[in-house]
Amino acid sequence: MSLRTLATAAVTMGLGKAAPQSADDAALPPLQIGVRARDITTGLTGLLTMRALTLDGVIQYTIQPMGDGEKIPEGWTIDEHSLEVVDAGIIAKVTPEATNVSVRLGQEVTDKISGVVGITTRRITYINGCVQFAVQPKVDKDGKMPEAIYLDHGRLVASHQAVEAKPPSTTRPPGGPSTRASSMRIG
Repeated sequence: MSLRTLATAAVTMGLGKAAPQSADDAALPPLQIGVRARDITTGLTGLLTMRALTLDGVIQYTIQPMGDGEKIPEGWTIDEHSLEVVDAGIIAKVTPEATNVSVRLGQEVTDKISGVVGITTRRITYINGCVQFAVQPKVDKDGKMPEAIYLDHGRLVASHQAVEAKPPSTTRPPGGPSTRASSMRIG
């Protein structure tokens, strides 16, 4: 296990602050979409192709492993605290995130097309700059919780009603188990 991996694990557990372990580490870019990263738990390595921010302040990235030319492997969504940067990857080719996003996490929104009303609980930014939100509708008349719907930010109209969203924190513990990226994008 490298010194950098140990330092990253110590920060994840709240035991220290991240510090460059060598001149090469100091030259690495920060964790961001487009870098090549490694999951310190499993060793899974690939490009970060998506960033998710949740209403409770958790930040996750999707690692897309390299394919073999025949089949595209599934990406995995992993808490930022479990990731370390390997190299700059393709950050120079990443489309900048949309800057005209007026919707915020925790806002009540209405989808202009379907009329669905709900609270934004997750903000997703993809490698192509697209920004989507998970919109969680309220419990239906039968008392069942409908699944959240992922919609492009341009389809959403925000009301003034909002739920308080926690700011992302670099000191909070991981937000939960990793999930398959393919299940994250619905709409």
